[in-house]
Amino acid sequence: MKDDNATANAFPDGGVTHANGQAEWGQPGLTKREYFAAMAMQGMLADPERSGGPSSYAIEAVQAADALLKELARGNSGDQS
Repeated sequence: MKDDNATANAFPDGGVTHANGQAEWGQPGLTKREYFAAMAMQGMLADPERSGGPSSYAIEAVQAADALLKELARGNSGDQS
């Protein structure tokens, strides 16, 4: 089975169907990869001791997101035993 964690949407808005039956499409939301990268970058930017610039933060944030997705795909619960 294909793992769709990286492309699955976080916080999708599926849209609405009005009383008259007309559908209004929503927005797909962020992918999980985008969301995880944003959270990683937020943590980096909150650290006053951290050095580097926006490009290095962005690269590291995406790497962190990819590592998390890889672990989630493996089914790793975080147990170190």
